[in-house]
Amino acid sequence: MDTKSLLENVRKEVQSALSKTFDRVEEFSKHQRLKLKVSSIKGDIKDVKAHVGDYIYQHKADFTQFPVLEQNIKRIESLYKTIEALNKEIENLSEEEESEESKGADE
Repeated sequence: MDTKSLLENVRKEVQSALSKTFDRVEEFSKHQRLKLKVSSIKGDIKDVKAHVGDYIYQHKADFTQFPVLEQNIKRIESLYKTIEALNKEIENLSEEEESEESKGADE
């Protein structure tokens, strides 16, 4: 086998390997684009559900005949009360820290 035919064989093998690699990369890329689209659509669905939930919560008086909704509305209200209590606790701690700092500065 001469050098020319050896180089031609190597070129063909390299070309074949590169072609297969390119095909796989292209396939992987298409696969990932589709997954990204699915993920984006799921995000859109989640946003719409949040808007529906906000609407129901804002108009909760209209939905008292639905026990599941009423139960979840009460849970939301309970969570808001918990947040309010925690915020008051944070405020009290902040006031205590400021009071202690001012005492330390006076001494």
